[in-house]
Amino acid sequence: MKFSLTLKQKAFILVGLPLTCELLFITYLFHLLNETELEVQKQWHSRAVVDCCNGIMTDVYNSRGNFTSKGVPEPAQIRQIENQIVPSLLKRVEKLLELVEDKPEEYQAAVALRSVCHEDIQILLDLKKNIIEDPLQTRAHIKKCSARLGSTTNTVNQTIGFILESERRIDDASPLIQATIRDQSRRVLWLAVVVNVILACALAAYFNKGSAQRLNRVVDNTRRMKEGRPFNPPMKGSDEIAALDEALRRAASSIDTARRKERFLLDNMPVSILGIDEHGVIQSANPAAAGLFERSMDQLLDANISDLVELTGSSCLIPGTAKEFRVNLPDRECWAELLVREFESFRLLAMIDISERLAIQRLRRQFVAMVSHDLRTPLTAVQASLELIASGIFGQLSENGTQQLVRADRSLERLIKLINDLLDSERIESGAFVVDKRWVSLSMVVDRAIESVRVIAANASITITNKVADLSCFADEDRVIQVIVNLLSNAIKFSPSGSTILIETQTKTDAVKIKVVDQGRGVPRAMLPQIFEKFMQVEKSDSRRGQGFGLGLSICKSIVEQHGGEIGVDSEEGRGSTFWFSLPLQ
Repeated sequence: MKFSLTLKQKAFILVGLPLTCELLFITYLFHLLNETELEVQKQWHSRAVVDCCNGIMTDVYNSRGNFTSKGVPEPAQIRQIENQIVPSLLKRVEKLLELVEDKPEEYQAAVALRSVCHEDIQILLDLKKNIIEDPLQTRAHIKKCSARLGSTTNTVNQTIGFILESERRIDDASPLIQATIRDQSRRVLWLAVVVNVILACALAAYFNKGSAQRLNRVVDNTRRMKEGRPFNPPMKGSDEIAALDEALRRAASSIDTARRKERFLLDNMPVSILGIDEHGVIQSANPAAAGLFERSMDQLLDANISDLVELTGSSCLIPGTAKEFRVNLPDRECWAELLVREFESFRLLAMIDISERLAIQRLRRQFVAMVSHDLRTPLTAVQASLELIASGIFGQLSENGTQQLVRADRSLERLIKLINDLLDSERIESGAFVVDKRWVSLSMVVDRAIESVRVIAANASITITNKVADLSCFADEDRVIQVIVNLLSNAIKFSPSGSTILIETQTKTDAVKIKVVDQGRGVPRAMLPQIFEKFMQVEKSDSRRGQGFGLGLSICKSIVEQHGGEIGVDSEEGRGSTFWFSLPLQ
């Protein structure tokens, strides 16, 4: 075709064209049916005219049969003619006029017949009058009446004969015409059936041939896309199949681009990625995995994961939290952290070499142990010596010496606090940090915490207001005091002189919320999600000014979580902060 049709247009043509032909044939059949009905009506009309003419002839002969020269009619016969035959004759003539009013020649004959009938009626009326006036001459009057009636009888016979002959011709021709129309209707009906069947089959074959070929090309393109082969040449046209082919090409292009991006990500990802089936056989791998296991890609594929990693059982590969496994390497010790994700029967393993991290952790534990045993004890001894010197046991110091001693003592306290925080942090990470829960009075715990920082608050001219309810909670008293002291110390450090710090409680159904509200500089919105991380400072200069090393809030968070509570902060920069934590009441 010179122009391209859409599937919707083809369907419309496939249905519309045979339907149009069928409507034309049906219209013509209705025309033939109307013709048949008209012929039937004409036949019935002709028979009605014939019946009417026969009735007129019967009435005419009945009226004349009583007026012969062989006898005198009885008065009853005359009354019958006047009262019955004459009205019937007039009625039949009027009906005949109605039946033949659309046929000019027959109508003229009926009009003439009506005149003759009126003339006959007048003759009968004259006879009745003459008999009444001259009864002695009745026979003569009847003979004269019969002679007059005889002259009109020929006119009646000729007129009715003409009408009857015309109607009989119509009645004889009507069956032939009806038979012809019925035969023509049958031929038209068969022709309609044949034409519609041929037309529908031809259109279906024509459209199906083109559509099937184009659909087969689309199906072939889907196979080629699955097998990675190039597509067939693009289809021409603007129908739905061409649009489908174009959409398939765009989808294939997008999928190919996504696959290349995925391959690029996997090939350049530092994390080792393995894809295994339900039996643990490796189906896919990235270069990082080959480097981790010190094997080539060909050696990795089709190998079993149990040959590469020391597994304690099949349950180790169940999707869940990350687990540490030893990698089977002949020349060195290697550990990997493995995370499993599952999709149907396919499992994805993500592994990171944590050998260096484990080595660093060992070094850190060694460092903490060294700090704990080799630094804290000498520092404690130094602090005791400084206290002795400050007490004057070695003599009085000058004012400058006293100031230097105070500075040294403060620095030593900061160093000892840092060591203690590092030790607490290490115990938390190693799992050695435990809490000893028991029923304690919350108001007493808060009083002890306030007492611990009262001197610091007084030196900073800061007032601490206690509005804590007298409640009993299930917690480790010393650890809760450590949390409150840490929060109060931070509030004192960052609050302006002369301000007030409020500590209050908010009771819920199964927990109590302790709030520490200050009027300090606040925490920027961007820092709120990170404020409880290790070594996190609102400003980098805080640690240099001796305002902590960013471990306190991290330790507080761990202590609160060990109690099954939550910790958080509500703050707006420049308008103070509200640090809070919750403890269970049961």
